[in-house]
Amino acid sequence: MYAAQTGIYESQSEKSAVWIGTMIHKSKRMLHKSKSMSHKKDSMLHKSKYR
Repeated sequence: MYAAQTGIYESQSEKSAVWIGTMIHKSKRMLHKSKSMSHKKDSMLHKSKYR
């Protein structure tokens, strides 16, 4: 019984670790997207200023 419980717990912790990893990856990608978006906005503003 105990061994089965530890096995379940280990698989759950692995799942949570994977989930946390994917969440971090997603948030990093979101940050990257927003940064590139702001960069594009800045470059557009820059172009319009010096036109």
